[in-house]
Amino acid sequence: MEAALFVPTGTMANLIAVLNHCWGRGGEIIVGDKSHIFLYEQGGVAQLGGVHTRTIPNSSDGTFSLNDVRSAVRQDDVHHPVTCLVCIENTHNMKGGKVLPINWLDELGSTCRELKVPLHMDGARLLNAAVAQNIPPKRLTQHCSSVSLCLSKGLGAPVGSLLVGTNDFIQRAIRLRKVLGGGMRQAGILAAAGTLALSRYQITLSADHDNAKAIAKAVQWSGSSKVSVDYDGVHSNIIMLDCITPAFTP
Repeated sequence: MEAALFVPTGTMANLIAVLNHCWGRGGEIIVGDKSHIFLYEQGGVAQLGGVHTRTIPNSSDGTFSLNDVRSAVRQDDVHHPVTCLVCIENTHNMKGGKVLPINWLDELGSTCRELKVPLHMDGARLLNAAVAQNIPPKRLTQHCSSVSLCLSKGLGAPVGSLLVGTNDFIQRAIRLRKVLGGGMRQAGILAAAGTLALSRYQITLSADHDNAKAIAKAVQWSGSSKVSVDYDGVHSNIIMLDCITPAFTP
């Protein structure tokens, strides 16, 4: 990407991205129904930007149907909002840290180009996806107009996320960050920690993934009747345990 912007949180990075792509009123974004943007960001795009959200079902692997994308894109009709953006999430949080398949990303990129709708990636754990597939991050984002990247989750920096895109996109993003209260004189020291985290992400995230697999294998081998795990479904640094909850206290 041409340029990047440091922001305090991934939620702010995603919000700025959506407001940037949907610069005028009356826009709509297409997101998966289990996406972080839809479930856990307080509907900020609607509260602050007047942006409508249209959801399509996420599959178990974090993807969604490309036919659903085609059906969700609005025609030019005065009764409808204007489709401004498609959003994806990699790795996918609510689907257990699933890594989006590269072939699907390529097909989605071609679909979005055909439909003339830009693509934003909530890449909170993008580098986890890159390490899990042993491919460069840019290969996973080559079809995206913008990407958010969290420095404080898997990378372990104390604070911050990045939003990346074209130079023009980031210039508008700077204005949006300011009005959202995210312009910080103190950003340098926080960004320095993020730079250190980025310099060694392959080593640290590989270790995290190995540890996650080891934990999942231990749960599987325990033979517990109260806790189970889909070992093959552990792609990165998230483990989803199926628990008989009445059997456990916090």
